[in-house]
Amino acid sequence: MKPILPLSAVLASLLTASPLFAANRMETWKQENMTSPSYLKKTGAMALNGAARLGAAPFELVNHPYDQMKNEEKGAAGFFEGLGIGVYHLGEDVVVGVLNIVGAPVPGYDGIHDLSRPK
Repeated sequence: MKPILPLSAVLASLLTASPLFAANRMETWKQENMTSPSYLKKTGAMALNGAARLGAAPFELVNHPYDQMKNEEKGAAGFFEGLGIGVYHLGEDVVVGVLNIVGAPVPGYDGIHDLSRPK
């Protein structure tokens, strides 16, 4: 019975770390290949980046109000400030996602991928 506990702890840590590592590897792969001279790599990376932006867009409406309310300790005013920030980033993610998906097959277009966001 005793060897099961360490084994289950190792298994749990692997199950937790693997998706985080995979997400980081995917982000690195996208950034490296969006400007690749290989047409197929560039197209795939841009389409994947666009789809990821579209998939993450709705979470902006939840993340920013929560962050402004709880982490910045602004209360109800922070909720509405965060909602405004969330709507802005939602729009940005949708526009960039669509442009990257539509522009993926265009030769020479590397897409929009390095937008800086305030922390």
